Amino acid sequence: ILMKGLRELKMAFEGEPLRGIQIMGFLETRSLDFEKIIILSANEGYLPQNNVPLSFIPYSLRAANGLPTIKHRDAIYAYYFYRLLARSSHVWIMYSTSGENITEKSRYIRQIEKDPDSKYKVQQKNMAFSLETIGVAPITITKNADILHRIISFLTNAQSYLSPSAVASYLNCPLQFYLRYIIELKPEFKIQEKVDNATLGTVLHSVMYRLYADYCNKNIGEVNFDNKVIKQLIDDSIRNYYKLDTVADLTATAKIMQPVVEKFCELIVNYDRQYCSDYRLLAVEKSFVTTLKISLDYTIRLGGRVDRIDCSPWNQIRIVDYKTGTVGSPKYRNVTDLFTRENWKKREFLQAMIYAWLYYQHTGTLARPVLYNIQHIAEKNMPVQVPIPQTSYPDSVAKFFMQVENSVVSLLHEILNPETPFVQTSEKDICRYCAYNQICRR
Repeated sequence: ILMKGLRELKMAFEGEPLRGIQIMGFLETRSLDFEKIIILSANEGYLPQNNVPLSFIPYSLRAANGLPTIKHRDAIYAYYFYRLLARSSHVWIMYSTSGENITEKSRYIRQIEKDPDSKYKVQQKNMAFSLETIGVAPITITKNADILHRIISFLTNAQSYLSPSAVASYLNCPLQFYLRYIIELKPEFKIQEKVDNATLGTVLHSVMYRLYADYCNKNIGEVNFDNKVIKQLIDDSIRNYYKLDTVADLTATAKIMQPVVEKFCELIVNYDRQYCSDYRLLAVEKSFVTTLKISLDYTIRLGGRVDRIDCSPWNQIRIVDYKTGTVGSPKYRNVTDLFTRENWKKREFLQAMIYAWLYYQHTGTLARPVLYNIQHIAEKNMPVQVPIPQTSYPDSVAKFFMQVENSVVSLLHEILNPETPFVQTSEKDICRYCAYNQICRR
């Protein structure tokens, strides 16, 4: 990719024509004499070039009718080459012997070497270069007074809150958390050539919200699951995401996305029809915010928006979170285990656990988090149940959520600790889909 980009790059060289080194192409050397010449990339295929110009006239017809052919162009380049060498006293011709897609040395070099009547005294030298890449220095952000002020402003801002996604971001990579939430370096919006899980997730959440929003406090079986309605909601959501009006043609990427989102919606709707038709829909896209006083000086706001809350006929409340990407195993040893950096593949369960804790803080009621993971529903016709204590005893539930709260508080102390810098993650797989990997050069 780099070489392709460099081939298309054009640079203007400016200098004094009668003094110093002159950087030129072969066509620019016509009718000019030089005493000393350096010719680079003198490999076959580059000197002369072997790319044939596109033409509707085949070679045989061009040759028969006296039109220029590849042989004619080769003859012109041969003339330029020998014309350039005619009045020179020293010529250095460089060619490569190693590397990807390297061809043999140019035919012009062989002609000079084999010509018994050549006036040139040929000397050949092998040059070897050892190229070593410069190691990328790790990035560490020390918490000085200005950064600590930014952290405190972010955590105590009355207009915002620390979300489960931000908690997961800090655990995955403290530097990513710093870039996104502390200095607010927002990733640039780009129309992707390929549809990624993040884009699919955004569109799917929009469709599900529009589909269920008018049916709160009703049974899910009463929702209008007509295919035409769902397809229209998908079209509206895609246009809203790409900022297209109702009459504009969808982009190629959007057209590719459309049937994928339709399939995702079909899987969710079919499951809800079959197993959840008698569930009562309590809320969609419901926000919960709570505060934690972690010291005499700081009261931190935590909150999140739950995709869906419903209740079974036997009064079991569920917190539903739609997931389009891959999720790991739901098994974990204890709550503290979910807050370790080694368990980065379980962040979806951590976020769901925090949503359940937020719901408990507001209602005092246990809600069981469920991940509507598309892959899991497609393979096993069921969502992923996030394991939490199977108990209805208030003391046990309160003890469990106190463990979640203590883990959150411990994490907040670490974020506010001036001795703990923001560092890069050691898990390179996390960097693959990070919006800031170009900054880290990973």
